[in-house]
Amino acid sequence: MRFAGTPSWVEDRRGSPDERFNNHNWVEVFDGRSWSFTGACEYNTAGLNHTWFFPQPAKGQLPGNHWHAIYAASFRHTGLPFPLAWSPDDNTVPGVDVTQAYLDAPDAGAPTAVAAAAVAAAQAKAAAAEAEAQAQAATGVSAHQGAI
Repeated sequence: MRFAGTPSWVEDRRGSPDERFNNHNWVEVFDGRSWSFTGACEYNTAGLNHTWFFPQPAKGQLPGNHWHAIYAASFRHTGLPFPLAWSPDDNTVPGVDVTQAYLDAPDAGAPTAVAAAAVAAAQAKAAAAEAEAQAQAATGVSAHQGAI
């Protein structure tokens, strides 16, 4: 296992363009053939490589960009520091830029399917609210009042 993360997502997830540190960290697992990833505290019952941060925003990161790449910590001296968002001047932890592996990884589909279902549910709720508002405007009585 190894520790992985990004010092800052390319898309600022907190809505403040002045904040450069919106880091996130997770765990990578080597199964003897390849590396897989999982949320450090966000277990997904779908298994490895199913997280809230993949495919997006992980596939939006930039290889070679100090603040917007994905790094794995290493015990081996690599000549590249693992950026510590909480201590940006500390270059003592060796790192490996693993961004390209995330860009090349196939989309598992689960996060996208979950997001699509959430969008569809929100759209259905909004459409129902709009239909109720139109009915209320036409009759002067809300659906809730008529059901009482």
